[in-house]
Amino acid sequence: MEETDKKIINLLLKDGRVKYREIAKKLSISTSTAFKKLNRLFREGYVLRVAPDLSEKATGLSYEAVIALLVESGHLEEVEKRIAHLENVNAVYDITGEWDALIIAKFRTKEKMNDFVKNLRKIPHVIRTNTSFVLNKVKEDFVFKGFEVTP
Repeated sequence: MEETDKKIINLLLKDGRVKYREIAKKLSISTSTAFKKLNRLFREGYVLRVAPDLSEKATGLSYEAVIALLVESGHLEEVEKRIAHLENVNAVYDITGEWDALIIAKFRTKEKMNDFVKNLRKIPHVIRTNTSFVLNKVKEDFVFKGFEVTP
């Protein structure tokens, strides 16, 4: 990754809506160069996406569950892939400790959340689940603040 690429990423971290023209001006490059470099950063997997950070008010997803899973040995990847494709799932993590995987999922209603948790137990090779409902979000921010890609 070139120094200019790192500077482009840092500009995106500060404001994901930054325009090609603004990138070009700040980095003293042409707009077409900014366009090509940013497209290459996407193509090569350095930048995965630029998306809005929506509020509960916008999405209607007021209910959130953190679910730990215990899975039969040898079936973790299969179970995780299946769960990752479910509509309400935001994240699936391999974890260490007593549990094998952790799921973060969001829902519009309590009933939808209840159905989801009950259906998880029906997935083949899921031995046990442990569900915690989020009561209050003290902090939820997945943007890399204070992080800079060093040139």
